[in-house]
Amino acid sequence: MNSNSENSSKKTNNISIPTSPNLTTFSNKNLSTFENYITLINQTNIDITILILSFLQYSDIINLKRTNNYLKSFFSSKKIMRFYIISGNINKNNRLSFYLTNISISKQYEKIKSELLDYNIENNFYFNILKLANSQEQISNPNFKKTLEEINNDITRTCFTKKFENGNGKIYLKNILTAFAFIRPEIGYCQGMNFIAAALIDLIYNEEKVFWVFLSFIDDNEINTLYFKNMFEYNIRFYQLNFYFEKYFPEIHEHFIKENLNPEIFFSKWILTVFSNYLNFNILYDVWDLFIIDKWKAIFKISLILINLMKEDFLNLTMNNLQNFFKENEFKKNDFDFDDIVDGYDEYKITNSKLKELKEDFYIEQVQQKLKNNVWESDQEQLINDYQININKYMKDFNKKYKKFNENIEKLDKIISDDDKFYENLNVQIKELTIKIEKIMKEKENIENNIDFNIDDLDDNFDNKSNNNHNLSSNNDKNKLNLLFDKDEINNNDNNNILKTETNEKKSKKYLKNIRNKNNKKIKNLEKDIENFTKILIEKISLRDEKKSYLNFKIDERKNIKENLDKIVNEKNLYEKNLLKNLSQKLKLSAKFVKTNNY
Repeated sequence: MNSNSENSSKKTNNISIPTSPNLTTFSNKNLSTFENYITLINQTNIDITILILSFLQYSDIINLKRTNNYLKSFFSSKKIMRFYIISGNINKNNRLSFYLTNISISKQYEKIKSELLDYNIENNFYFNILKLANSQEQISNPNFKKTLEEINNDITRTCFTKKFENGNGKIYLKNILTAFAFIRPEIGYCQGMNFIAAALIDLIYNEEKVFWVFLSFIDDNEINTLYFKNMFEYNIRFYQLNFYFEKYFPEIHEHFIKENLNPEIFFSKWILTVFSNYLNFNILYDVWDLFIIDKWKAIFKISLILINLMKEDFLNLTMNNLQNFFKENEFKKNDFDFDDIVDGYDEYKITNSKLKELKEDFYIEQVQQKLKNNVWESDQEQLINDYQININKYMKDFNKKYKKFNENIEKLDKIISDDDKFYENLNVQIKELTIKIEKIMKEKENIENNIDFNIDDLDDNFDNKSNNNHNLSSNNDKNKLNLLFDKDEINNNDNNNILKTETNEKKSKKYLKNIRNKNNKKIKNLEKDIENFTKILIEKISLRDEKKSYLNFKIDERKNIKENLDKIVNEKNLYEKNLLKNLSQKLKLSAKFVKTNNY
């Protein structure tokens, strides 16, 4: 990766940026046409916007913004400014102009001037402020004296480029921080400010200009609140960043918990110095440009990008190799360039509404922590009493409703459980009855088939036997019989055989008739059983269906009660949250909240 982002080619959504001509003057006719063209582009929402903008240098944009309010509004939009930052149009040659048009330097100047009216300062405003800060009266103030000692100690530890070390950088740094501590006594001085001021000195290298840019940069971007004595706003920023850290990098987050590592050891440096003590200057100023446009969303996005770039290093990090990690990382950060930031900038969704919600959640957690520890200042006791009265009153009513709903649910659960068992038992009975009926029907079918078979078979047998006897007496042995018996004897014998056969046939038919009657009787009994069991089966099915409908009715009834229960629970949670939120809004003005995190 190329470490020099000032000279490297910039990316804009993978679109090549053509070399732009230097447009310095526009006629009224051209401006009117250009304005209409921009309107058309916005209405059609086509990518040609990027193409048109790529032909304008930032200096052209400044000239256009001065022309009329429409162009001023258009070219001041975050979308347009973000394009110029990402495409590399903001650089060391025009960055001061970028600061002048995007942070409130002139407003800060007028504000400080009005605050110091009693000192009758007219000219050389900054240097007169510095003179007042170094006056004997101010130096003799114990608190301010302590602040100056802290500044002097940190200046020796603030080393950047050779220009800063060999020139007047350290003198500028001491003066700027001293003047700031004088006009911002509620902040004074905090570690981290020195790195921001030093980076601006290296960029601008004009003490007075740096002071006003530093002051505006700190105030406009809500950096000043990080440095209040209780550092409460810093804790909020850490809380917000830690939320996105856990959301987008759960594996690293879990690893940190397992290794007892607190991400604050990294995040504090990134937040309090706005990366000025971490990123190289050739990336830092581009990052600051995004910060000026997108505020803290930019800092959090870039933090997540850095975590992703060092993902493997973080996953291998332990308490034992922590010191070596910092040493090695000082060199690894040189591998980052602004293209890495641009490539990952849109991968992480961070919205102002979510940051606001997280801020409210943080306040609520702090109040909950204080309620748990029962630690309050004397001026907070009445607020807490009011809170307790309101929450107790609400909870009394809530508990009555909650109890009633729960009792109804418990009753329904028992009814549903019993009915469900009864329903399942009916299903078992229906299944058994169905199998029993099928078995009887099969038995009936078998009997019917056997009756028909026996009668048909019997008729066939008797026909065969009768034919055989007749053939025997009349054909086969007739000649032999004539030899042994006279004609009358033979005829008598034939008659006896016929009579015998007829008698057997009658007996067999009678026997089979008895069997058939018995089987018919049995079939009737089986049919009666089928009819009875079918009637019982229909009754069971009907009862089951009724029970199923009743069961569904009770389940729906329980569902409705549960929904109402959930509703009052959600209402309770919302009421409690709003009550805590209101309490936190009142308490944060005076309370020194206990810092909490998950580590």
